[in-house]
Amino acid sequence: MSPRLLILGYGRLGQAFYRKYHDRYEIQGVRRTPLPDDPCPLIMEPIQSDAILPLLHWADRVLFCPAPGKSEEKNLDKETEFYVYQDTYVANMVSLVDRVRSEKIELQQVILISSTGVYPKSSDGLWTEDCSIPLENQRQWTLLDTEYVLMHSHIPYVILRCGGLYGEGRENFSRLAGREQILTSEMSDERISLLHQEDVCAVADL
Repeated sequence: MSPRLLILGYGRLGQAFYRKYHDRYEIQGVRRTPLPDDPCPLIMEPIQSDAILPLLHWADRVLFCPAPGKSEEKNLDKETEFYVYQDTYVANMVSLVDRVRSEKIELQQVILISSTGVYPKSSDGLWTEDCSIPLENQRQWTLLDTEYVLMHSHIPYVILRCGGLYGEGRENFSRLAGREQILTSEMSDERISLLHQEDVCAVADL
């Protein structure tokens, strides 16, 4: 019997995982809007909807990788952006943990796709799991709070702090070079972390 994987926040990373490993897993995805011609069985519901309860009972493992919608990210002031990120990450994780506990669901594992955005930009050096991370912005706080909820849930977990993802379906540097306009931030010499989404999928599979 193939392992049953529920992908909460089925977007580009979920699609990449399905393309690569659909023959090794039974996979179902949860997202808010439909995708044209996607072969993965999908349910169009918010993660906090009671409609996903049967899927949580069905799943062996959960891949948690929601992201704010593109329309939600445009022209947001800092306060609104904070609440969008809170709802996307912290509130969805709290909802997942509460349901697993109240329904006594025995998941083998939750894999959280977190971000290197938890680390401050003003500091250089080596960061490990044991380092105390100074908070410089609300996005850091949101990401770390999401991790904290899962870490203290007593659910088996793995947290992957990923850099900026690139790969099929994502804007990459060749497409950036072809654009007529380049943002000033994209022309800086600031170091950025990048990771191919198929490499993230391979680690999640392990």
